[in-house]
Amino acid sequence: MDDPHVLTGRDLTSLSWRNDKISVYLTTLTNKPIATCEDSTMTSTPLTDFEFSMALVLCALSYEKNTTDMTYSDFKKHVMDMYYTMMEELGIDTKTYNQVPYIAYFNKKIRVIVTNHGGVGFVCITGTNSLDQHAENMAFHARRIIPGGTDDAPTTYVNDVTELGLVPLVHAMLELDGLDKVVLCGHSRGGSVAHVVHYNLITNPNFCFDKKKEVTSVAFGTTPFLRSEQPDLKHKDRFLTYVAERDIVPALFSAAVKSKTVDYVKAKHAMKIGLVRLFTDFDTAFALERAVEVLQGPLGEYLYYGKWTKLSHQEVIEYDRQGRKLSSFVYSQSDMDDPLSWFQSPGFLEPLDLGDVAETHSIKKAYLPHMRQSVDVPKPSDALTRGIHDHVQMAAARYLVPPKISPTLLPMLLNKATAAAFVTKSFGVDEISVKLAAFIASLEEYRRVFHERIQDEKLVDERLRVDMDGWNKLKSRLNGIKPQETLPNTFNDSNITTEMNAMTIFTANMLAENPLERQKKPMGKVACIFGAIGWGVLRIASFGIALGMYELVRALGSSPDNSTASQLRSELYQESASSYQHQLGVIAKAACPSYKSEMNDALGLENLLVTESNIDQVRAEDRQVVSRYIDVIKKVVELRRACNNLVFIVINGKQGVGKSWFIKAINGQRGGPRVSTDLPEYGPYTPKGVVHPAGQVYLVDLPGGDSYNDKLRLYLRELYGIGTIGINLFEFDVRPQLLTDEIFAMRQMYNGCDHVLVCLNKVMSKGLALKKDSQASKEAIAGYLNTWRGFFSDNNVKEPKYDIMLTDMSGTSEVRPSERSQTAGEAVQEDLDSDEDDDDCEKFDRKAQRNIEKLVSNGGASRDQVIAWINGKIEGILNSRGG
Repeated sequence: MDDPHVLTGRDLTSLSWRNDKISVYLTTLTNKPIATCEDSTMTSTPLTDFEFSMALVLCALSYEKNTTDMTYSDFKKHVMDMYYTMMEELGIDTKTYNQVPYIAYFNKKIRVIVTNHGGVGFVCITGTNSLDQHAENMAFHARRIIPGGTDDAPTTYVNDVTELGLVPLVHAMLELDGLDKVVLCGHSRGGSVAHVVHYNLITNPNFCFDKKKEVTSVAFGTTPFLRSEQPDLKHKDRFLTYVAERDIVPALFSAAVKSKTVDYVKAKHAMKIGLVRLFTDFDTAFALERAVEVLQGPLGEYLYYGKWTKLSHQEVIEYDRQGRKLSSFVYSQSDMDDPLSWFQSPGFLEPLDLGDVAETHSIKKAYLPHMRQSVDVPKPSDALTRGIHDHVQMAAARYLVPPKISPTLLPMLLNKATAAAFVTKSFGVDEISVKLAAFIASLEEYRRVFHERIQDEKLVDERLRVDMDGWNKLKSRLNGIKPQETLPNTFNDSNITTEMNAMTIFTANMLAENPLERQKKPMGKVACIFGAIGWGVLRIASFGIALGMYELVRALGSSPDNSTASQLRSELYQESASSYQHQLGVIAKAACPSYKSEMNDALGLENLLVTESNIDQVRAEDRQVVSRYIDVIKKVVELRRACNNLVFIVINGKQGVGKSWFIKAINGQRGGPRVSTDLPEYGPYTPKGVVHPAGQVYLVDLPGGDSYNDKLRLYLRELYGIGTIGINLFEFDVRPQLLTDEIFAMRQMYNGCDHVLVCLNKVMSKGLALKKDSQASKEAIAGYLNTWRGFFSDNNVKEPKYDIMLTDMSGTSEVRPSERSQTAGEAVQEDLDSDEDDDDCEKFDRKAQRNIEKLVSNGGASRDQVIAWINGKIEGILNSRGG
């Protein structure tokens, strides 16, 4: 058999001239696809040449970072431009196949890329990029890939899978018509995560896929991921790992490399080189001592599972006809039947230089050169690609877990302040409404001065009317609010309306425009709207807003699909807030003597402008507009301070899950007959034992997210992110149901909350036949709770943000006899003198109380425990804010 390292004439498949170098690419002698499948049940190869190259390209793109002062919008456009360039280099006609990939971002980095070409979907993974994940080591801790299963993977990889929502995403993609295959890919840690997702899908007993659907995971430069006594053998050849011949990361778990690495890291102690940062390019505070401890600890027996392939290259020197020296590289691949033997061999260890790890592990330097330059690019129909693309985008918007959005973002603050102004004024407290009115007046004065600097034929008043139309209507509605004692109070068209979000996003973009640049044309003509990363998301340029943009944003936020509409708003929040922060820096540079370019925190810049600005140092022609801008920022800071002492407790859940009864129980009231919540309701809450004179607490009862009424669902989106504390009700059962939509809605509603209580409600309505203080009953309740905790943990609903309780606030789902004749719009018909009624009520009360005692004595939560949880969180929040 021919040596795969030997170059022969029939091996040459393509030449690439770059920077006076020739790159020679090899295939096997028969020019077969890159990987073969030994499982006779499979109908196709695990990976084609095109899919291999596509995976490499996406992995290279996934490492793009915002290392400059680009706004979020500009960074996304930069990534988008790179994506199309890379697709063109791959040989894809981007004019025909110009669909936009779904890219999830966090902390100036990319987390996940989702796209498709025809019937093949691609999911490229880097990781969560969160600090708590970076603090996890790769192998010292392991956990079950599937709860209750027998196979382990490093904890950090499993956490990434759940925290990103990757398994539900790929599960949904495999159920799409027309999508025949999903390729999961990643470099380094991302490759291991891709393998863990794949292994979860093929071993999870809850999943059953069409046998014609295929999944392949591709990892470049990754460590082993699987610890198992009986690994799955049927699909192992679809787990493909590619290793650059001098890359140390895949060898980290071998004893010889582990020892050498520990010695090297210890020797570099003075330089503070942390292992995780050194090898995986993650910014992390991982201590050096901990890094050494990890490698010195027991790593366990991780398997070199699947098909491993070594990527090699050799430099060949040649001369052209003019005698010029040309350097060519020969690239080849060879199977690694025993990867561990290679990693422990002299051929690998002797030339190993850990100082070169940045190059030998780099996706762009060590792996991307192996991309095929001449591959047969499939040419599926444009209609097929676009049709699948739309569904893939929706799946990504629905199932990928979004990163937490800070409630301090300007649009989030304005949403909360607007809702709070109506709520507090309804109960006779005017502080926030007065401050909001002052903000509106200051904004109008600033925009008037702003427009007076534009040199065009349009009237200032006409421009100002467009800018302030939403706020002026809101001010009129706010002035019409009168305190009332009659409950319930609701959010409706006479207060926040369903246009609040559009108005606040529009306002953040107004404050992101640069007033120091005089425009010769209307700002609307300068504005750019780009197709952006994420489903249907617009890029609103920081340098201008198109006239009518407010209406456009409002229309986009009214998408009939909740997941896409919520994702759209989330992206717009971040884009407008990023551009606003950038503009704060521009004004601070002009007006604040102590400003420094590294100041990039919006709250810090706001405070700097309020406390240190010096208008005299601003250019004379700019002083008026800068002064007006700073006055608006002062009003923003005052709104922040006023809202600091406000706590919204938001109750969410499906119709009929018991939200209204839950709130009544918290307030010491009985449930009463079933009455649907037609609009979001709000009312005051007085936490006992919490002493904060300035603190104001309100309960918000949301209508069911599964409401048939479009308007109700729109109001849910308007209240997105206003909650300080969340309480989400799910109807209890002895095992979890399919709750994909409910969990998605919960994440969206409570994205900005630090504390969420998940209540599995109506426990005593399920016929459990519990006995008070019974060991068997305690074990049953503990088992139910553990099952639910495992289910929620799988869906990234876990501590410290989420607490879980089994609850039944009333002890029964029946209505008390004295209240049974009460219906909507009717008076309560009671006869308190009737002995029969008294007896019925007494029996009812005893039964309800016995049920609650049975639940609590066996590990469930009482009404008092729920209230104690709520009050404890309120006190902690107000204390932390100085309330």
